[in-house]
Amino acid sequence: MRAYILRRLLLTIPTVFFVTLIVFLLIRAIPGSIVDIMVNEQESTGISVTKLDKQAIEHSLGLDVPIYTQYGRWIGDIIVHGSLGTSLWDSIPVTEEIASGGR
Repeated sequence: MRAYILRRLLLTIPTVFFVTLIVFLLIRAIPGSIVDIMVNEQESTGISVTKLDKQAIEHSLGLDVPIYTQYGRWIGDIIVHGSLGTSLWDSIPVTEEIASGGR
């Protein structure tokens, strides 16, 4: 019985890894970019946005690094700090957004 429980607990590690990887990749695969939305919002208010501004936004959000680095940072924050990160749009912690029930 003890071996069975231990085996089942050890199987949760790869399961959780693959679930988080799939969720992360699906979120990144959604068409469009938060940076494009931010740029369009700025331009709709009459503010001109250059390519350098767009690159600065990507850098500040951490989107200018490879996808595996983004995943590593995200999963590292979950493991080390218990944080799901910060909303790219609202700049508030995702856990607070979930706790408040969304918008």
